[in-house]
Amino acid sequence: FIRGLWDRFKSNFRHNPDKDALIYLSVVVVAAVVSLVCILEPVLVPECELPSPTFFPFKNLKYDDSPCRRLRYGVLLGLTRLDADIGRRMLVAIVLAALIGYERRSPE
Repeated sequence: FIRGLWDRFKSNFRHNPDKDALIYLSVVVVAAVVSLVCILEPVLVPECELPSPTFFPFKNLKYDDSPCRRLRYGVLLGLTRLDADIGRRMLVAIVLAALIGYERRSPE
């Protein structure tokens, strides 16, 4: 079963099917793993107890200036909480863009 699936997948590539299929599959797997880590970041990372800096007399109440957002975590594959947040936003943007594109393309 797996051999037939791999052969069918390789048939999409012309120049060097084995190498191209392996590279393409590895890129897809890495993208899926990083996307999953970005989505699960609120669950994977424990709460941080580092104090927020108080350098400025006027504070932007909507800005999260926690130093924990810039710490790299091994469980996030070396990403920061800020990187994971940006990754989640990019994933939502891609999904919504695909939905909008599909809706515009569909016949009336």
